[in-house]
Amino acid sequence: MTASPQARRTERGFTLIEVMIAVVVLATVFVVVGSVMLAGVKRTSEMRERNAIVTQSWKFAERLQRIPYGSEVASAATAAQYDDLFDDDGNLGNVSLTQIRTAVGSDGLRFRLAGFEVDGDWEVQINEDLNGDGDADDVNEGTGGLVRIEVFFRGESVLRTFRARPAEST
Repeated sequence: MTASPQARRTERGFTLIEVMIAVVVLATVFVVVGSVMLAGVKRTSEMRERNAIVTQSWKFAERLQRIPYGSEVASAATAAQYDDLFDDDGNLGNVSLTQIRTAVGSDGLRFRLAGFEVDGDWEVQINEDLNGDGDADDVNEGTGGLVRIEVFFRGESVLRTFRARPAEST
């Protein structure tokens, strides 16, 4: 018995072209979803790194706020004193803020932090250039009563804070 032409038409499956179009549409959707997920993972990683950098910068600033201010005639700090101050233990060493001050317009102390999760160089500048314009010629700059502490990572400023000389006791 032969099927009628109408019965043949209702029993048909998908044509090769319809299947290929469906495969292309699905592949495109998978590529877009994969790209979005990959971008999200990358952004999460970048944010985690940025958070670690900012957190470490605050640790450095907190240490620099806790060490003694020191006298203007103090000798420059030694490499061992820098290591004690910026290593990742609770010992700040015996260095003062005036010993690690940098000249305005010059590079600060540059170092790598051993064991830090993000690879890169740190730089810490401590000087009287309060507005960061490369000189100490503006109002209140260069008076010795206030210093700018700036922390850089990979050449980018991460944190800037200030510290005042303690008031003289009377």
